[in-house]
Amino acid sequence: MKEKSFINYNVDIKTAEEHLEEFKQLSTNKQKEILIQMLNKNQLYVNLSEIEDSHFKVDKEDKELNKQFYQGE
Repeated sequence: MKEKSFINYNVDIKTAEEHLEEFKQLSTNKQKEILIQMLNKNQLYVNLSEIEDSHFKVDKEDKELNKQFYQGE
């Protein structure tokens, strides 16, 4: 997750890694809650200006839908 996701700047990755074994013992739902809290929610969308960037892997249908929405077509 730390290599491919946008982690909230308040998260101390080193501390999180130190508690990895404790994390593994939690229920799946609790793990999901913690991981969601760790994400930077501002990065859950792709700016229209970056929609063609292959890094984001936006599919053709989503690109077309966004273009229609923002261009009023």
